Amino acid sequence: MSVTLGPVAGRPTEGTPFYSISDHAFNFDLKEIPEGAGHQGHVALLLNTLGIEVAIASSRCLYVSGYCPAMGWTMTRLAPPAASFGALSASSESRLVSGTGMPVDSGPWIERFDPSTGWFCSGREETEVSTVAVEFATDTQVVLHQGRLLEVWIRPMNWEELARSIGDAR
Repeated sequence: MSVTLGPVAGRPTEGTPFYSISDHAFNFDLKEIPEGAGHQGHVALLLNTLGIEVAIASSRCLYVSGYCPAMGWTMTRLAPPAASFGALSASSESRLVSGTGMPVDSGPWIERFDPSTGWFCSGREETEVSTVAVEFATDTQVVLHQGRLLEVWIRPMNWEELARSIGDAR
């Protein structure tokens, strides 16, 4: 199933990304529901069990959430790419069905975390020369190559607590 992502005119979704240590999951507290985001429901574009929530009515990507246990992350130095601020849109050849998940593709997705900066990245091993980075929600970015998702970056507001809990567990 093919999904294409791309920047569109608009503001990033405002809110607070955070990591629930007890649930092993990323979540996002919306400041307000973006216009056109709710009346037809949402679909999740899945990278393993982490999902980009997409409003079906507008095709707008809202935020990232989902189960993503820190036990499998690689600890390393990370620096997110310079990103433009704006909205992100998803399009698919298949019909989007509310409440479902749709794999972006088979991956593999490598999960990394920088405990000194709080940045988490789920991405591919390969890199592309020409990429576009978009911050489409507060402290949440994607890196794209010709509409194909290469990386998702998240900096949860409770990253210092998360870094301590990972350090204590290892």
